[in-house]
Amino acid sequence: MTQPSQLLANLEKQLRVRGDAVAVSGQSGTLSFRELSEQSSRIARRLMKDAGGTAGQRIGVLAPADLAWATAFVGILRSGAVVVPLSPLHPPAEQHRISQTARLDRLLVASELADPDSALQCELRVDGIEEMLALDSGAAWDGKGPQRPPNVTASSGAVMLFTSGTTGQPKGVQLSHGNLWALVDGLRTAWEFSEDDRLLHSLPLHHLHGIAVAFMVCLWSGGSTKFLRRFQSQALFSEFAEATVWMAVPAQHQTLLDAAETASKTERQRWAADARTLRLVTSGSAALSSKMGARVAELFGQYPLERYGMTEVGIVLSNPHEESQRQAGSCGRPVGGAEIRIVDEQGIDVAEGESGEIWIRGPSVFAAYFDAPEATAKGFAGSWFRSGDTAKFRADGYVQILGRTSVDIIKSAGYKLSALEIEAVLKEHPAVREISVVGVPDEKWGEVVVAAVVPAATDSVELSVDSLASFAKDELARYKLPRRLVQVEELPKNALGKVMKTVLRAEIEARLLRTAERKSAEPGSDV
Repeated sequence: MTQPSQLLANLEKQLRVRGDAVAVSGQSGTLSFRELSEQSSRIARRLMKDAGGTAGQRIGVLAPADLAWATAFVGILRSGAVVVPLSPLHPPAEQHRISQTARLDRLLVASELADPDSALQCELRVDGIEEMLALDSGAAWDGKGPQRPPNVTASSGAVMLFTSGTTGQPKGVQLSHGNLWALVDGLRTAWEFSEDDRLLHSLPLHHLHGIAVAFMVCLWSGGSTKFLRRFQSQALFSEFAEATVWMAVPAQHQTLLDAAETASKTERQRWAADARTLRLVTSGSAALSSKMGARVAELFGQYPLERYGMTEVGIVLSNPHEESQRQAGSCGRPVGGAEIRIVDEQGIDVAEGESGEIWIRGPSVFAAYFDAPEATAKGFAGSWFRSGDTAKFRADGYVQILGRTSVDIIKSAGYKLSALEIEAVLKEHPAVREISVVGVPDEKWGEVVVAAVVPAATDSVELSVDSLASFAKDELARYKLPRRLVQVEELPKNALGKVMKTVLRAEIEARLLRTAERKSAEPGSDV
């Protein structure tokens, strides 16, 4: 017999028992759990009253990080439909691609974004999506309709998210109620969430990190979430004293550190005092260098908790909540009932300390990509999901991520090199502000290591291939050192601050090709 949704059952419990406690707050005000329950219930009833109900329907949400988004998200879940978050940060063409791929049935739009003449909403009408309901519009949400959703089980679809697309075209990942419950319940236990927590939320709301890891874990624990629409350092620092948890990506940590460095001594001391009141600071979605981690620890009084996950599997590895047990450069051990294997190219488990691909199995792992059977078949080996990430088990049983197999593992002269390992060392160079290492094709070596560097604001230290090699020679084998250096003003990143290495590599290859062509055109050149 299929189990009913524990995700919905626990949500209804929190909405009922937490009453007048603050559930969410943002630019437009505050909602208690009772108010969130009433407003989301009106949305759910309105969605359910149509003939045929909502089971299996995919309903888009286009709203900024505020109360309207929260009520729409909770309301759609309570209706039994699948939530498909769209981002106001994306151009209409990208929003439309996602809506087409997801085959949306309806779209809920925040009133401030509701424009029937907008490019997106005109295109959706062409696609046959006639019903685009404006949130905060009293006439649309009359509260009439069924009291309860259709039979929602653990296997029912809950949320559809899209992979970041850093290594290919984004794919729709439909997470079930059971998948999300495993993630939420596992993390609220591992990270000791409670109704006393106050989450300061500054992450995008179209990725797993911002939606499930942050917002859902807090709400389903009975805690309060405060949304910040824009990431601004001073606004964040001013809110830390009233928060208990802040989750971030490395790029956000870097922005805060930069702001603290340029602030006055008095301001910096006040910011640090407020930051140290947080009980939990995390970092995820991209690799955190030990140098940055140490600087974050100095500011916040704790080394940020690193963890590992993907849209397809949730969070499956985490460092302990106990700060003294966190290991820099590691993503910790399995959580939430996840099983982890690290295997070679033949699918055979490797020994401790050896690198291989992470395979994952567990209750938070999704079942299939939406309308993509070939991609699904390629992504699984039996019951194990093939992550495409390379890692190794350390002696302490913690897992160390070495990089994305397709872009972070460089095959040069017969060696498999970890771009993340090289980056971690070279980030310490005083002339380096940001760095990303990629492999580019080479006739002799197969691939060569190229370092794309955003220079630090210093004239006292040389930045060159030779200076990088000299700096790293005691920590990296000679064959791991970069053979070429490309200076850039900025690195291409996605909404979570993760470097889009496929884009970067293409840009570097084009740049190197132009350089070679220019040299070959010079008189006397033998290039």
